Amino acid sequence: RLSAFDFDDRIVVDGKTGFLFDINNPKEAAEKILALMKDRGLYKTISRNGHALVNDRYSARRMCEKTSAVYDSLMHVVPLRNESTDALIDRRL
Repeated sequence: RLSAFDFDDRIVVDGKTGFLFDINNPKEAAEKILALMKDRGLYKTISRNGHALVNDRYSARRMCEKTSAVYDSLMHVVPLRNESTDALIDRRL
C-alpha cells in the first residue's frame, strides 16, 4: 500500500505531480522529501504539474461543468413539465 488513501494514484502521478511511497517505509519517504529539497527545479516542476492537475480536474469551473452535465443528462430522463407541475406553477402565479 502506497499511502493511507486509495485514490492517491489518480491525483499523485509518481514523479510528475508528487511522489508515492510505502507508508510503512519512512526511509523511502525521507529520500523523496530530500530529493525535493535538494533539487529546486524538480520541486518547481512537481509543484507546477500538481497545481495544473488540480486546476484541470477540480476547479470551480470544472465542478460546475460536471454538475451541469449531470443535470443535462437528467433532463432527458425526467420530464420538465407535466400536469402536476403545471398545476403547482399555476397556483403560485
